[in-house]
Amino acid sequence: MPDIRLPDGAVKHFDAPVSVAGVAAAIGPGLAKAALAGKVDGQLVDTSYVVDRDASVAIVTDKDPEGLQVLRHSTAHLLAYAVKELFPDAQVTIGPVIEDGFYYDFSYKRPFTPEDLAAIEKKMTALAQLNEPVSRKLMPRDDAVTYFEALGEHYKAEIIASIPSGEDISLYTEGQFTDLCRGPHVPSTGKLKVFKLTRLAGAYWRGDSRNEMLQRIYGTAWAKKEDLDAYLHRIEEAEKRDHRKRSARHGVLASEGLDHLAAGRATHAPRLPGDRIPGGQMSADSRPLAVGEIRTLGKLQGEHVLYGVRKARFRDQAHELPGPRANLQFGPAQLP
Repeated sequence: MPDIRLPDGAVKHFDAPVSVAGVAAAIGPGLAKAALAGKVDGQLVDTSYVVDRDASVAIVTDKDPEGLQVLRHSTAHLLAYAVKELFPDAQVTIGPVIEDGFYYDFSYKRPFTPEDLAAIEKKMTALAQLNEPVSRKLMPRDDAVTYFEALGEHYKAEIIASIPSGEDISLYTEGQFTDLCRGPHVPSTGKLKVFKLTRLAGAYWRGDSRNEMLQRIYGTAWAKKEDLDAYLHRIEEAEKRDHRKRSARHGVLASEGLDHLAAGRATHAPRLPGDRIPGGQMSADSRPLAVGEIRTLGKLQGEHVLYGVRKARFRDQAHELPGPRANLQFGPAQLP
C-alpha cells in the first residue's frame, strides 16, 4: 500500500490506493477545498488521479504557478462549453493556454459580435456557478474519431485521426460538454470564478491560409479579482503607449485626414523600411489603401494582421471595424 511523501518530507501511509484529492483531505480540509490539481513524482495530474504506489505527492492550489495554468486551461474549456450552449452549430477546434490567458478557435456560420462576447462571458459565469464536476475518461482513438464525427465536430475528429492508431484518447466532460484534452483540469467548474473575455480575432485552421478562417476568442483568468483588475489595467496602459508609438512612427491618419476617406479618396499609412510585426515581416505592398479595402500585413501565430477602412469586406460580409472613427487599423484583425 502506498507511502506518500509530501513536499515537507513527511510521509503518510495509506492502506489502499488513494486519489490526490484523498491525500489533500488527509492533510487538512482547507487544503482539500483549495486543491486544483496535484503533482505525482513531478507529473501534473487531476485531483481524481489515483496513486497506487509509493510516490512523492504535492497538492497544487491557485498559489502555485501550475495552479494558474490549470485555471486558465479549464477556463478555455468553460468558454467552449458556453459557446456550444449558446451556438449549438458552432464547431470547436483547439483552446490552449497562452501567456496571461488562453484562446479558443471556433468555426461558425457568421462572425461573433461584441454582443456575442458579452453573452458568452455571462453564460460562462452561469455554468461556473453550477459547480459541475469535471471528469476524465479514456477512449480508444478510433472510437473517439467516431464519437466526435457523430457530434458533428469534424475538426476534433480530424485532430484525433492524426494521432497514431492504437493510442487511448483522453476526454474531459463537464455537464453536457465533452472535449479532447490531455489535462489536467480543475475538479469542478465552481473553481473558475475570475475570468474575462478580451477580444476576437481571425485565425486560419492549422495556420494555413488555404483552410477556413476560424474565429478566435481570447480570454484571461486569474486566481483573484485584484489580479485580473491589475492585468486589465496593464493592458490598457500598454495599448495607450502602443497607440502613441504607432501614431508617431507610422503616420496614422489624424482627424483631418479622415475627411479624405469620407470623400471616398484612396489613402494609406506610410511603411517605414524594415518595419516588422511580431512573428512576421510586413508586406511590401504599400499601394494606397482604397476605401473598403482590407490588406494583409503579416501573420502572428496564424492570425492575419490587417489594416482596412470601414465596411471592410471579410468572408463576403461587410463589417465595420471597431472605433467611432477608426478608419485605419493596425494590429490583429478584430471581428466585430
